[in-house]
Amino acid sequence: MKTSIYTWIFARILNVLAIGGMMLMMASCNDEMYQVERGPYPEPGSTAIAQDKVLWVIVDAAGGLAVQQAINNSQARNLRRMLSQSIYTFDGLANRDESIVVNDTIGWQAIMTGTTDTANQDTTLLQRMKLADADSRSAIWAASEIFYNLYAADADVAYQASSDSEAVSLLVSALASDDEFPDLGIIELNLVEQAGRSAGFYEDDSENATDEVLSAISTVDSQIATIIAALQSRDSYDKENWVVMITSNYGGIQSNEGSNVYEMKDRNIFSMIWSEDFAAELLSEPSQSDLYYDYYVPLFSNNGLNSTASVRNADLFNIDPDSSYTVQFMFREFYTSGNGFGNASGAHTMVSKADGGANSWSQGWKVLWQSNSVRIYCSALNNSSRRVTLSSGVRRDNDWHVLTLVFDREKAHLYTYQDGVSDGRQDDSELNLRFDSRGEPTSDNPLSIGMIANSITSGNTRFSITNLQIYNVALPEDFIVDNYSQTHLEEVQNEYWDNLIGYWPADREEDLYFGTVYDYSQYAEERDGKSDMDITGEWSSSSSWTIGSSLSDNATPLAEDSYYQSVINTVDLAYQTFLWLGVSVSDSWSWEGIARTLPYETLDTD
Repeated sequence: MKTSIYTWIFARILNVLAIGGMMLMMASCNDEMYQVERGPYPEPGSTAIAQDKVLWVIVDAAGGLAVQQAINNSQARNLRRMLSQSIYTFDGLANRDESIVVNDTIGWQAIMTGTTDTANQDTTLLQRMKLADADSRSAIWAASEIFYNLYAADADVAYQASSDSEAVSLLVSALASDDEFPDLGIIELNLVEQAGRSAGFYEDDSENATDEVLSAISTVDSQIATIIAALQSRDSYDKENWVVMITSNYGGIQSNEGSNVYEMKDRNIFSMIWSEDFAAELLSEPSQSDLYYDYYVPLFSNNGLNSTASVRNADLFNIDPDSSYTVQFMFREFYTSGNGFGNASGAHTMVSKADGGANSWSQGWKVLWQSNSVRIYCSALNNSSRRVTLSSGVRRDNDWHVLTLVFDREKAHLYTYQDGVSDGRQDDSELNLRFDSRGEPTSDNPLSIGMIANSITSGNTRFSITNLQIYNVALPEDFIVDNYSQTHLEEVQNEYWDNLIGYWPADREEDLYFGTVYDYSQYAEERDGKSDMDITGEWSSSSSWTIGSSLSDNATPLAEDSYYQSVINTVDLAYQTFLWLGVSVSDSWSWEGIARTLPYETLDTD
């Protein structure tokens, strides 16, 4: 007798995500379903498999943390047993928008419409099922009146129960009936939410669920076991192809506090997709430190071939001597032996609004590499140059670094930061903050990245500057510490977005091999291109650009879809259900969810 265990993978690999060392395969809702190799999945409109069935169990306000704790405490033993035949997560998301607070209705809408975008939530999946197949049938068993009132009209049959136990009893009766069970059944339970609202969801805002919530989860766990037993006892069970999807609609807590979406308890959900033929797969929260910074950047010096990017209108970005400003940028020297900084006494300008001259007096200000340090030069009223040398040399480790200069007029200090860490301050008596030896706020030279005319250079360095920012305010230290590494600021639009008067990312794929570094601030459009930078020098060939991807503590890019899709989200259920039932999903619906490949494990004995 020989036993073999093998896995059937239903869909070809559409996305491969390397997050936390775990490979996750999924099919995006923006891809045509016909492109998927289905295996046992039916083709859209096919009647080859007529008994596909989906049952949803929505457990209101059952946070993933709370369910995980109940399972670990042996208070949800039935769910624990089901884990071995399911794809599941304790880190699921009800919403990825950090600016909102998620509640029960917001969570329900995402589940029932496949999207969190309120502009696209006018049609539920129940309505879309009926439009796709007039013979399809759906049913709802609701424990809460609100859920019933929202969605009952879209189902073929709907039942309003007075409690979870009554809803379960009605569903069990339907499963035991000789009548054919609907293609999609949805039961909504709200005992956990009632417990959380009465006694609190977590103890003192900790990650420990209250005893009342854990007790409610234990009760729901027993009810789910009753439902599964009734399902498996159906006379027609062997002729049916069942999948059960268990989820919560939101995390109970109505607060979006946390540094990222995965730490916000209002959207933390438990989700499970179960079949007795499935193998186990746990989907966990990805590490934010695993987000890679993808860059497409011009090199402002490459073995002596110097390039400079300068703002088209030199009158822009003059610094008012009576106002505070912050200048911040990322930099990296792409150093290898033999092409690094070759002359210890030389210098190379990084960012400036000044005329030439590295060590001598000049109008304006500049930041440059000199020897093995970063130095800042500003002119003083006595026609001499003032110099600040940052204490630590960081530029030769082939990593991205961030330099922040805060010119605080109120305190008459220049504060410097490297990678969000304070590098000290200079008093006005040491460094004239007027920036002009003539006592004037203007500079005749354009804001520039790279080597400016008449500057001393070693000529043998290879570096890039990205994410140059100028603010018309002195950014506070706590903000710098928390945000110095953020990229794609035009999408983040933090609380200082209105103060960001100039922003040149210089790292975007769409700008690759163009002779322009574009201003992405909100004020660029009204300037009609005058705040964009033209690149002069060696920039037109691929050797003057570099493309790469870095895992750096000093570069925090926006999370791609894969960052959120590494776990099961509320919006995924609709798409996964339609794929299971063989219903085609249209891009015009703007569904945000994905349908994962589901690993089947079977045992053959011969």
